[in-house]
Amino acid sequence: YYIINEIITGNYYRIFSAVKKEGNSFEDKKYSVKYYNKNWIKEELLKKFKMQESQILKYFEFIKSSLDDFKKIYHPNISSLHDYYEDDDAIYIIT
Repeated sequence: YYIINEIITGNYYRIFSAVKKEGNSFEDKKYSVKYYNKNWIKEELLKKFKMQESQILKYFEFIKSSLDDFKKIYHPNISSLHDYYEDDDAIYIIT
């Protein structure tokens, strides 16, 4: 995905407008890329909810499982989840 511009920044996330690159060209369809910083989320879970490290790891696993389920859902009035990616620092959700 190629980021066009940033749409909004929140406490734990940033949302970007993007297009998908296929080979040497770009699709006409625009996507939203939601960037969730895992360190920001982790700090908040530790501070506000006093969660332990093991609980936080389970929480992130639950998020990924939920995203896998959400990818299977189609409804004309609900934004579709196209994909998600994760690295050491963030979870990226593409809608």
